[in-house]
Amino acid sequence: MSDPCKLYCRSGSSLIPKGLVKDGTKCQFDEAADNNDVCVGGKCMSVGCDYGFGSGFVLDRCKVCNGDSTSCTLVVETYTNDWREKGIDNAELMYVVPKGSRRILVGELAKDKNSIALQGAKKNYLIKLPSGKTVLEAAGSTITYDKRSGKEFIDIPGPINQALRFMFVFNAGKNKGVKCKYFTSKKSEINPNDVEWIEDTESGWSACSEACAGGNQTLNVKCTRKDDKSIVADSACKGSVKPQDVQTCNTQPCEPKWYVPAWSSCSMTCGHGVMTRKVECRMKVQNPAVYQTVSDGSCKESKPDTTKSCFKVACPPEWLPSLWGECSKTCGGGIITRTLSCKRQNSDDSFSPVPAVFCQKTIKPPLTEECNVDVPCKAKPNKRRRTRKPRRNKRRNTCDDQSTRDIKWN
Repeated sequence: MSDPCKLYCRSGSSLIPKGLVKDGTKCQFDEAADNNDVCVGGKCMSVGCDYGFGSGFVLDRCKVCNGDSTSCTLVVETYTNDWREKGIDNAELMYVVPKGSRRILVGELAKDKNSIALQGAKKNYLIKLPSGKTVLEAAGSTITYDKRSGKEFIDIPGPINQALRFMFVFNAGKNKGVKCKYFTSKKSEINPNDVEWIEDTESGWSACSEACAGGNQTLNVKCTRKDDKSIVADSACKGSVKPQDVQTCNTQPCEPKWYVPAWSSCSMTCGHGVMTRKVECRMKVQNPAVYQTVSDGSCKESKPDTTKSCFKVACPPEWLPSLWGECSKTCGGGIITRTLSCKRQNSDDSFSPVPAVFCQKTIKPPLTEECNVDVPCKAKPNKRRRTRKPRRNKRRNTCDDQSTRDIKWN
């Protein structure tokens, strides 16, 4: 089954899906594997040795979480003696693995008729001459004896709480070699020639961090030992060039979208006003925030509104003047007048009259104003004044002093 987080019911040769496993179920059941991955919501989630989701932390070869493999030393030995003393009572000591060692593996290099036996620190036999696979708990660890392709081996994950003695038991034929490999708690030094950069080609490049406008994808590159490919600190590989582990991806511009900023404040502090915003069709050309403005037609969706009405609170009553009347004079300065009304603005922007007492605390606009002050009056033309002469009658009366006078006849 390819999906470890699904349950199946087997009926003959058929598998019937039966939902998902319980959250927290391990994705793998290999007890020998250092794998903490668990199923969550039907998906296998990566869990590091620190039990953190997606941390990427793994045990180094010294079984230290996120370690650099320097807290232990690898010991590799090969027993090639041509021992000919037959039987378990004449077995020869091959190796003594010290207390605290871990990841112990002792095995024959080739199939032969001889055997491997195991003693405790007090020379008591823990594994003598087994006829088949044997698993026991001893020396603080699980000990497994088995054969693969006719070759005997003993596997002990450790750490062991006592020294263990591995014995060669001659039965017949030539010894074809027995190899012993284990890790001690002795701190080790890393030779630059013993390490190399390794690319995780199995996982490959990660998914791109962005769908457009340029993102990054990474490749897991680790500094490892050449002998067993165990991970060490990156600083151990500082003498060699690290392969490229980051590259750009998805550099094409993003699809144009409407850039919709926040609305402006209301144009009025009371009553009805207008809020505005500048809406643009833009496309992202470079992450994280480099945009290019394009024509409105480039955006597929309808353009959002750029204005909308706003109403915070009703305005208080105020004096509203009527239109000015006609000026009292057409020239030389006059007076125009108007009337005032105390009114309140309604929600529909109309005004309703209210008692004048509600406008007492508001500033009252002027009721009168000068007008036509700058319009001069036209001057009247000057007329010569004529003295009216008395009308004479044709009949004249002469006085003794030679003067005359007009006589008015009734």
